[in-house]
Amino acid sequence: MSFDNNEDIRSNHGTTSIVTDPDGEQDVLEVRYPEGQYYGANWFYNAKEYIGEIAQNAHARYSIYHPTDFEFYGNGNIPGGTKLPGFAHLDEAGWGGRVPNEVGDGWSARGGNAHPDHRYYDDTDGPGIYNQVYHYQQEIETGDHLRWNGELEFGSWNTVDQYISMNDPGEPNGVFNGWIDNELVADENDWIWRDLDANYLGIKSFWWNLYFGGDYGAQQDEGLFFKDLILWFNKGPQI
Repeated sequence: MSFDNNEDIRSNHGTTSIVTDPDGEQDVLEVRYPEGQYYGANWFYNAKEYIGEIAQNAHARYSIYHPTDFEFYGNGNIPGGTKLPGFAHLDEAGWGGRVPNEVGDGWSARGGNAHPDHRYYDDTDGPGIYNQVYHYQQEIETGDHLRWNGELEFGSWNTVDQYISMNDPGEPNGVFNGWIDNELVADENDWIWRDLDANYLGIKSFWWNLYFGGDYGAQQDEGLFFKDLILWFNKGPQI
């Protein structure tokens, strides 16, 4: 998807627009965060719109650009950045502190970027990347963090890939893979995305969820840029 018209954006807050690539000439999506605000964009791509059913595996690819003056919240004590896209099958649980098995069924694996000085990343030069995961072995009410062993860059486009494959119901064999610029930096195969009583769960949607925070909001008027979103459902990994 090229984000070449407003139907692809779906923001009700006036915080998204099509602009010229900050590092080139093509049109790209800009998601803006006014100072003190957390809302950037939030919409879903539904697997049924593509394949007519809930998927069992899915791969997503997009490119992201962090401007050189992008400012994270805090000093690295928390991730301090924005949410990034990820797959999900939300039902009664899987989001907003609703832990699977405690209040119902569901799962999600939203992405996020993190302050370069966050403890996950050993004082990297660029933003870290992780996923906030709701799953059936969850330990933290607001989702466990799956850390990628790589970093993004300021002032440059990075291509981000992620692949999820559902587990056999109740078995710890669900897959999550993540790549930055074609380098595998997250490789796990022991997730329980669904249990025996929730075998109907699959990969329902790709969640384009781009809040800043947390509840702290942007530290200045700033934004992120996106281009070249591609989704594959039930096609296996595409790298």
